[in-house]
Amino acid sequence: MNTISAWCRRAQIPHRGGTSGTPRTCKGLFFAYTQALHGRDLPEVDIRVLNKIIPDLLFNLRSAGEAFEDMKQKVLSGASPLGGVKTKAPNSDYHNHRDVPPVAARQAEVARGYLKRAARIDELNGHPPGSDGPMATALKRYNGGRVLVFVVGAFAEISEDVSRICGIIARDLARTHVSYYNDDAKRTKGMYRPFPSRHLGTSGSIFIPCSARTFPPTFTIYRSELIISSAQIAVIRPQPVLFDGLLFTTQDGSILLRLR
Repeated sequence: MNTISAWCRRAQIPHRGGTSGTPRTCKGLFFAYTQALHGRDLPEVDIRVLNKIIPDLLFNLRSAGEAFEDMKQKVLSGASPLGGVKTKAPNSDYHNHRDVPPVAARQAEVARGYLKRAARIDELNGHPPGSDGPMATALKRYNGGRVLVFVVGAFAEISEDVSRICGIIARDLARTHVSYYNDDAKRTKGMYRPFPSRHLGTSGSIFIPCSARTFPPTFTIYRSELIISSAQIAVIRPQPVLFDGLLFTTQDGSILLRLR
């Protein structure tokens, strides 16, 4: 969250949340619709609903992503979307869901969760189900209720929404750049485009805790369409070992994988 906030500040994109946001939190954004529920004796599951409806970020993209020179306007330009930052743990989804990347499934799941929680808050406030209540209506004022979900996976892959916000950041950085220098806009955007993603942890370094006697379970790296099974590695060596495009290095009983 703080990384996205810092890059938005560099691109002069107004936002809430994160260390560079104003303010640094989105708490209170929906307080008018939840304040009456805080004093009630709610079950634990509904208390989590109240806490999880708070987004991590709120972007003001009214002047971001606009068309300039030979670059078209971005889809999110002019919107004020909410953002949530999530991670994806290295679980069985990497082995079972090979048709859909786990970060994409996680992104869709979290985005749907915001709408479900808004509907639940309306229900707790006495609004009949089947139609949008005040909370759901308030949520849909922000990009139609479609919350941007920034998911970074266990193996450095990123969700589509991360690419979207990084594209807007790169475009605005390029717009500022070409206002001072006589450079091509598209080429300049391409120069800035990798920087936010790298700072979000997508440079390709993954640290997996593992005992000295066992290797990680079978997993899939969608970025390179490579499936690696622990059965394919027979010996643990103390020195780096090149294997199918990955560098395995044992350090204190753990394994460091670095994409080549």
